[in-house]
Amino acid sequence: INAEYMGGFKTDAECIVFMDITRKKLNNAYGDAVRYPGDNVEDSLECFVRHLEEAEQDIALARSGLPSSELTRSGSASTTVFADEAEVMPISDEPSSPLRSLGPPEFTDRHAFLLQPAPNHIGMINCHILREIDRTRHLFPKYILTMEPNGQFLLAARKRKKQKTSNYIISLESSDLGRTSPHFFGKLRSNFVGTEFAIFDSGEKRKKGQPGPTAERQNMGCILYETNILGTKGPRKMRVAIPSVEGDERINWKSNPELPAESLSDQFKQGNYHGLTCLRNKEPQWNEKLRAYVLNFNGRVTKPSVKNFQLVEPDDEENVLLQFGKIGKHEFTMDFQYPMSGFQAFAIAISSFDHKLACE
Repeated sequence: INAEYMGGFKTDAECIVFMDITRKKLNNAYGDAVRYPGDNVEDSLECFVRHLEEAEQDIALARSGLPSSELTRSGSASTTVFADEAEVMPISDEPSSPLRSLGPPEFTDRHAFLLQPAPNHIGMINCHILREIDRTRHLFPKYILTMEPNGQFLLAARKRKKQKTSNYIISLESSDLGRTSPHFFGKLRSNFVGTEFAIFDSGEKRKKGQPGPTAERQNMGCILYETNILGTKGPRKMRVAIPSVEGDERINWKSNPELPAESLSDQFKQGNYHGLTCLRNKEPQWNEKLRAYVLNFNGRVTKPSVKNFQLVEPDDEENVLLQFGKIGKHEFTMDFQYPMSGFQAFAIAISSFDHKLACE
């Protein structure tokens, strides 16, 4: 199914009929995957799900009678956008000081810059993510992170094949995304249904009963997406925890002896926030006039998407620490500031791309 051919629908009836067809095809694809498990069927199903998500957005556009090119006009608070009920529509007011950037930071050690908290005096660091899809690896896009406005390359990521759960390799080299590569920088791993993600650096996992590795891996954060078992419409809800920061240095996460936990995410789910900086997504507000959930991205995001989000501390909603959103079919912006690191921000953004069976 090619989403490019969906813009010609003239009536709601045509859209609804097409939607019914696509959902039936999805059910058939799922049935085949269950009856004939295998890599090829699993890949086909994942590809179909991704096309269906794009199809739903194009169908929403077709219902509005607007071509894709007229979906948004960047920088206008009165932009007319017809968004799906689960999508977050960007609006733009005058830039506010918490989101203002003083320009790209200067650094000589990219590895250290990406692992350490962003410089506190810089404000927002503006970045761009390109989702690169080629014919040979259509099911496993490459995500390339660059800094704005100079386009300096920072990191790349790609989902690994033949894994039981979603597992993304993050690398310092866009052309070398292997797990054993010297450019391997870290990974993002999810649970089976895509509601929990863990962020790890490039260290080795400690094995029980064996001496610890030379560089033991560090748990750099976790992302928890709220499940949506009833299938109700509305934007995603997410919570994030990262290890706390002292000054300009991040504290390596360690289990609290008084309330031991297997991992940072287990500790977070137990309600034990010792040594953690806890964030949640800023809740979009329903706009009756636009008939959509909206967030003010100050012109940095221009397309409605379920992936759009802003992260804040629960007691300070005006200070956005990380924001991510869509500006083109395969282009996104990512802005972050202290105490977030570039590596953590990129991993959190990548989690938003992953399909979540229990959230939508």
